[in-house]
Amino acid sequence: MDESVKERILAFIKYKGLSQGKFESTCGISNGYINNLKSSPTVPVLQKIIGAFPDVNLEWLVSGIGEMSKSDSPTAGRSEVDVNRFISLLEKKDEQMDRLISLLEKEKEDRIDQVAG
Repeated sequence: MDESVKERILAFIKYKGLSQGKFESTCGISNGYINNLKSSPTVPVLQKIIGAFPDVNLEWLVSGIGEMSKSDSPTAGRSEVDVNRFISLLEKKDEQMDRLISLLEKEKEDRIDQVAG
């Protein structure tokens, strides 16, 4: 069974020996954010996590691919450019998802209008 991003964040917190509250405060995210996480965190939250914990492997955190820690990863010397490129790709994915949601909502409204009309 695939782990969610939330489950990987919780695994990383456990690996670091931190409480969720300490992790959240270290990252600069709101208290209870992890418990309330229903889907993937936003790009700004991922940036805060990586900023606070540069040893976490972003690729693993987002996709589950690779090792949890950069030092254990075959990609361990990735440059900041690579990380920024990955973040850019995530932002584009978010934009595409937003457009898809808008299209689906419009389609739903059109169908409701057709039934009511």
